[in-house]
Amino acid sequence: MKRKPSFISSIHLFSLLSILLISLSFLLFEMGFYINSSRKREEELESSFYEDQKLHLKSEIDRIARRQEFQIQTVESKALREVETRSGEAYAIVSRYYERMSPEASREEIESSLAEILRSVSYRGGDSYYFILDSGGRVVMNRGSPFLEGESIEALQDGSGKYMVREMIELARNKGGGPYTYLWFRERDGLRRREMKTGYVRYFAPLDWIIGTSIFQADIVGELQGSLLSNIEHVYSERPDYIFIRGRDGTILNGPDRGKNVFTDRDKEQSDVFLRMVKAVEGGDGFIQFECRQNRELMYLAYVRDFPEWDWLIGARVTTEELREKILAQKKELNETLGKEFLKITLMVLLFGLLTLLLLRRLGRNLTGDLFLFSEFFKEAARDNVLMDEERLRYREFTELGSLANVMTRENIQAEGERQRNRNLESLGYLAGGIAHDFNNCLMGIYGNIELAQGSLDEPEEARTYLENSLESMEKARKLTGRLLTFSHGGTPDPTRIPLLPLLEKVMAPYRKIEGIGLSLPEPEGEIFLWGDENQISLILEQVTANAREALIGGRGKIQIRLEREYLEDRFSCHLTGDFIRMEVEDDGAGIDGDDIFKIFDPYYSTKQVGRGLGLATVFSIIHQHGGHVEAHQAPERGMVISLYFPAPPKEAGSAGPV
Repeated sequence: MKRKPSFISSIHLFSLLSILLISLSFLLFEMGFYINSSRKREEELESSFYEDQKLHLKSEIDRIARRQEFQIQTVESKALREVETRSGEAYAIVSRYYERMSPEASREEIESSLAEILRSVSYRGGDSYYFILDSGGRVVMNRGSPFLEGESIEALQDGSGKYMVREMIELARNKGGGPYTYLWFRERDGLRRREMKTGYVRYFAPLDWIIGTSIFQADIVGELQGSLLSNIEHVYSERPDYIFIRGRDGTILNGPDRGKNVFTDRDKEQSDVFLRMVKAVEGGDGFIQFECRQNRELMYLAYVRDFPEWDWLIGARVTTEELREKILAQKKELNETLGKEFLKITLMVLLFGLLTLLLLRRLGRNLTGDLFLFSEFFKEAARDNVLMDEERLRYREFTELGSLANVMTRENIQAEGERQRNRNLESLGYLAGGIAHDFNNCLMGIYGNIELAQGSLDEPEEARTYLENSLESMEKARKLTGRLLTFSHGGTPDPTRIPLLPLLEKVMAPYRKIEGIGLSLPEPEGEIFLWGDENQISLILEQVTANAREALIGGRGKIQIRLEREYLEDRFSCHLTGDFIRMEVEDDGAGIDGDDIFKIFDPYYSTKQVGRGLGLATVFSIIHQHGGHVEAHQAPERGMVISLYFPAPPKEAGSAGPV
């Protein structure tokens, strides 16, 4: 077969040629650029700088305008969120106190007390408060207008002629409450004007009450205006005169003269500038020039935009002298920079080429090393389940690939171990089932013969005693058969709702009497129930606790049992889904080697010289027959943890958390 080129060598060659070509092209380009740049850039700089500054001023105001537009759009939603929250708080207060008072107090006492409680509650510095109506429109409580209490305002209209109270009643009756808006009258600066309000009502059925509150949207606007002004002062704190904001009435809204009015303070110069601003924004925005008050030789270039929603004029300004100084400084810097630029770039290109070659050489060695590790790993993986040493990989991508490969290997090892256990259980199950079946047939024959013998003996009483002893022995044999059947097919469980804690106490009772064994049992609030066959669950508990005891070193140590409700979704290889009770049995014994952890559920497997048998294999068979799961892993410090997942009773579905 034709020999293929090396991937690493190809990268080296391609990179070297690319670097040489790029370097040569760049140097040639720089030579031509140096010749023409000096003339062109000076001409372009002076012609474009002024326009660039105008665009920059405009972009600054555009940014502020976008934020202001966003805030305007959020006024109604902010007001709605606040009144919805506040009405919910009032509803919660009424509900809580109603529940406390209703068993003992009369309806009149309850209504009076609850009305006074809400009357005492306000927010927004006392400007906003609650009101209570009944479903007929009668005022039960109104902190702002107490003279209306007891009166019907069902026909009350807002500033636009809308029957606002009827709308509240309809919301309460049909939907249990909700938001509404209306125009209402408000005095400000000596003038009475109509402003939009947002309200929210909730229906309290036990008292047939409509509980509500509302706020003026203008209050939200004022907060947003204050937030925008604070943000502007913070962002432009190093240049406080860069952004200027004026009200339509001539009020200065930011800067050192904040709060003054260019008309009332009789500042003719500032009032003239302001009038020019107003004229410039007749079309929405515009540029103006005006003298600097501190230095008459300086001129300001300013961009001004109209913000009609708030009656604001917002602008940004810069001095023309500052523009000239910047142009001269940039020309000087350009002349100095262009002379050095060619030499600097040439040296940088050469240095870059050299460093790139060195890095590529090192990169090639590292890539070769990582690829070699992967090659060796796949060779070994083809023969046996081995894990890759992720610490030896140099690059994150290769480390991630190695981690994924190790995850696949571990899952393959676990799946292979589980398949092997299933095969062992299946074969042993057939064996146990056959023995149990034959043994049970024999017992049934013996039962029949003994019963016939009972009726034919000459001395029935004496014969009956012997026969009853025989029946007792045969009953023990039948129970043994049941144990064998339980292992062979898990035994067909008869699931019921089992209280776990009494069963656990019964199983653990003998261990409390053994000196040297410390027990730690859970003490949950309330009973914990399982869904399963009580006899088979008891056998599981006996086997896992006996296993934990036998693991203790010298028969001394600690056995800890933990319980927790847990919701599983497509977990483990058996894809468990639903609510389960997880029980963990932890010992502080010697533990078990990592290679043997998958074998502990195999029949007759044990690391001890005693205790060989069906033990944990029976646990594995029974719990899977119940639709559960069992797994084992090393404890954090020493010992082993066996985790059992029992199905929770159907009516406990949905609960999860520690017990």
